[in-house]
Amino acid sequence: MPLANFLYIILYACFLLGLAGNIYWFFDLFSHFQYHYLFFFVASLVFFLRKKRYVYAFSAAIIVIIILFKILPPTTPPILKTNITRTSLSLLSINVNMENTNHEIVNKVIKRLSPDILLLIEINKAWHNNIMLAHKQYRHNIIELRDDYFGIGLYSKTMLSETRVNYLGGIKIPAIYAKLTKKDKTISIYGVHLDWPVTKSGSDHQNSQIIDLANLVNREKSPSIVIGDFNLTPWSIRYRRFVQNTNINNCNDNKIFSGTWPRELSFLSIPIDHCFSTNEVNVINLSILSEDIGSDHFPIYVEIEY
Repeated sequence: MPLANFLYIILYACFLLGLAGNIYWFFDLFSHFQYHYLFFFVASLVFFLRKKRYVYAFSAAIIVIIILFKILPPTTPPILKTNITRTSLSLLSINVNMENTNHEIVNKVIKRLSPDILLLIEINKAWHNNIMLAHKQYRHNIIELRDDYFGIGLYSKTMLSETRVNYLGGIKIPAIYAKLTKKDKTISIYGVHLDWPVTKSGSDHQNSQIIDLANLVNREKSPSIVIGDFNLTPWSIRYRRFVQNTNINNCNDNKIFSGTWPRELSFLSIPIDHCFSTNEVNVINLSILSEDIGSDHFPIYVEIEY
C-alpha cells in the first residue's frame, strides 16, 4: 500500500474515532483536532484529484464538509438584549503556567487592559505575591495557591460576596465562585480549571466536574459567567453535553474558535480556554490575546453587559 494511502486511512480512522466519544473516553481525545483534520483532508482532496483517484477524493470531500459544519459559526447574528439599564464588566483569564516566571510581561498585559475581574490559573505563592504587589487595586480576591498546576485565583476591583472554593465532582481541584454587584446589578462568576482528560482517571474526574458545574449553573438565579481552562474543545462530547444541559452560551459562539493552547503551535493550537454566559448577558467583545506572556496558553479577554 502506498504511504499516502496508509497515512490517509490512519487519519480517516482518527477522525471517525473522534465522532464516537460517547462510546469510550479515549475516542473523545480524537475529537479535539478539527483544524488539523481540515488542513490534512483539504490537502488530501487536492492530492487525490490531481492523481485522478476519485474515490479517495470523494471521501476526503465528505470529511471536509462535515468539519466545516462543525467549525463554522452560525450565520445568524447574536441577538443583543436591549434593556435600558445595563452594567458593563470586563474579565481577563490567564493560565500563567506555573513554571513561567515572566511576571513583568503578565503585569503589563493586566495594566494595559485593566479588567474588572482577573482570573489567574496555575498560580502559586510567587505569582500571587507579585500580582498583589503590582496591582493593589485587586484587593478583593479569593485564591487557592498550589504547586501542582491547579492553583487558581479570582481578583476583583469591586467587593465580592458569597465567595467560596468549590471542588467540583468531589475532585480535589479548586474552582472559584463569587458574586459581584455593580450599580445594584449582581452577576455570578465561576472560575474553573478542569482536569486533563488524557488518562481514564483524568477523564472520569473531568466528567464529574462538568456534571457538577452544570448543576451549579442551573441552580443559579442571577446572570452568570463561567470562565477558565476547560481542557476541552467545542467538538468534545463533554463540551456539547455541558452546553446542552445548561442552556449556556459560549461567548465566542458567533465567530470561528481561535486556538488557545499550546501557544507554540500558533494557528494549529486548539481552543480549550473558554468563557460562557447565561442568556441575560450581552457579550460585547471576546478576544484571544496573541502576545507571548511566557505561558503555553493565550489569555482570554471578555467585555460584557448584564
